[in-house]
Amino acid sequence: MQLTGILKHASGAYTLTLFENFEIEFMKCVFSQSTVVHFVDNITTYDIAYDNGRGHRVLFDATKKLVSYTCKKFEECGFLCHHCLRVLNINNVCEIPQQYILKRWTKIAKSEIWDKFNTRIEGIYDNPSSSVPWRHDMARKYYNILLECQDDEEARKILEDGYNRDVVAAKKLKNSSNTLADGEHSSSSNVVLDPARSVTKGRRQRIKGHLQKNTKKRSISASKSVSSNEFGTKTPNVRLF
Repeated sequence: MQLTGILKHASGAYTLTLFENFEIEFMKCVFSQSTVVHFVDNITTYDIAYDNGRGHRVLFDATKKLVSYTCKKFEECGFLCHHCLRVLNINNVCEIPQQYILKRWTKIAKSEIWDKFNTRIEGIYDNPSSSVPWRHDMARKYYNILLECQDDEEARKILEDGYNRDVVAAKKLKNSSNTLADGEHSSSSNVVLDPARSVTKGRRQRIKGHLQKNTKKRSISASKSVSSNEFGTKTPNVRLF
C-alpha cells in the first residue's frame, strides 16, 4: 500500500511496531461508512460504522482540527481510532494533529533521553545511578555496530580484536585502581599508636587511666574511715564522772 497523507505522516512519526497497528486501524477507516448527522458553527457531527457493525459518533472542529469521539480508543491505546481517522481523511487532513501524537510512541522518544544525557553537568558520574543511561548508551552503540558488521568477516575480526584489547586495558586500569585504594586503606587503618606516658624522673611510667584513679580514691577514703573508728580517736559527749 502506497504511503500518502496521514499514513505517510504516521510512518515518519511513530515507531515501527506502533505504525503496524496504526496501519491496520487506517485500513478500517478506508472501508468505514460515514454519515453526516448535523453541522453547527464549523463543527460537524458524523456517525461512523465499520462493516455494518456498531457505529460511533465523532465531532470534528474544522477550525482547530480537533475531534471528539465516543469510542475512547486514544485514551486506551495512545493512537487515534479508525472512526476519527475516517473523519480526518474525508476532511482532507493530511497529518495527524500534534495533540494526538504521544511522544512515548514516536521515534524521537529515546533520542530526547540521550540528548538530556549528553547535556549532563560535571560530577554527575559521582552518583552510581548515573551509570544506568551510560550502560544503555554503550549497549546501543555496540549493538548497532554489530548489526552493521555481522556479514563482513574482516569487520567482525576487527571488532573482536578491538574488544579483546579494550577488555585487557580496562581490567588493567581497574586492577591498578583497586590496588592503590587497598594500599591507602591498609596504611591508614593498620597504624597503632603508643599509649600516652607521663614524664617522670627515672624510668618512664604510663599515665594512669580513669579506673585506676577511682580505685585509688576509694582506697584512700576506706583507710580514713577505718582509722577514724579506732578506740580513742573520738571524745565522747557523755560525762562519765
